[in-house]
Amino acid sequence: MCLRLQPVPESFICPISTSVMEDPVATIDGNVYDRQYIEQWFRNYRQHGRDVTSPATGMPSLPLVTSYFIASRIGQSHSRSQL
Repeated sequence: MCLRLQPVPESFICPISTSVMEDPVATIDGNVYDRQYIEQWFRNYRQHGRDVTSPATGMPSLPLVTSYFIASRIGQSHSRSQL
């Protein structure tokens, strides 16, 4: 049996953590992050008295919206790799 590793799609990677996302959420500017990392980003900004902005664009970023599409694609990828 030959096992071939497939590259992880870039859309599965959180730009803050550089890891595969577990709970992907989109900011209103359309960028997707892992929830725990973007929420930490927001907390850090608030603690320093700064406006909450997107790390990618600097635009206001709230509210967060769960990215069901990316979450399902990551889940499908995990299911296939565990066969």
